Amino acid sequence: MRFDRKGVTGQLSALPRTSRVFFSLLCAERLRGCVLAFSRQEKLELQTYEFGCNLIASHVIRAQSVTADQVRKMASAVDGEVPHSDDYGYPLATQAQAGMLALICGLEDWLNDEPPSAGEAAGAVVDALDNYEYGIRRYIEGKKSAGDEYPLLDREITWQTRVIDRIAAANTDEKLQVVAVELRLENRSFQVPLAV
Repeated sequence: MRFDRKGVTGQLSALPRTSRVFFSLLCAERLRGCVLAFSRQEKLELQTYEFGCNLIASHVIRAQSVTADQVRKMASAVDGEVPHSDDYGYPLATQAQAGMLALICGLEDWLNDEPPSAGEAAGAVVDALDNYEYGIRRYIEGKKSAGDEYPLLDREITWQTRVIDRIAAANTDEKLQVVAVELRLENRSFQVPLAV
């Protein structure tokens, strides 16, 4: 299977903003292990990542009121902590960067109603998987290319499609709250492996 970034972005654009923001959260959370492992390895405090994920989850799941100023400050704080993979030069740094960027996509969509942001969050997860696959091929098999198709990519594309369908079926905020809890729990089974 190949990732169709344009097609996914089109599907997500048809969803309400809160649904897209939640989709971006799920993308960011699939990279949680990468962000946490990188922060521990480099002895960095990337707490805004956790705070940002919790802010979105509280809003979607518990209908907690959040001001635009709170979201703006959070987006700025997360943006200030994004590791630049070129500064570190190894695959886990790139994956951590992707996790932070997926979160920023959700926060920016929340602020500015930017449907393409959710598609970029989906792409960030695929990029992190590509990075893992490339690292595995390079370190274990001596290959210099990940290829365009591999089992983890198929799994991710299938999961993204299921998530979009389930979010779309939850056509009210109340229904989304119920589905969001279920999806957030299921999402943990689709974590991106660490590229170490």
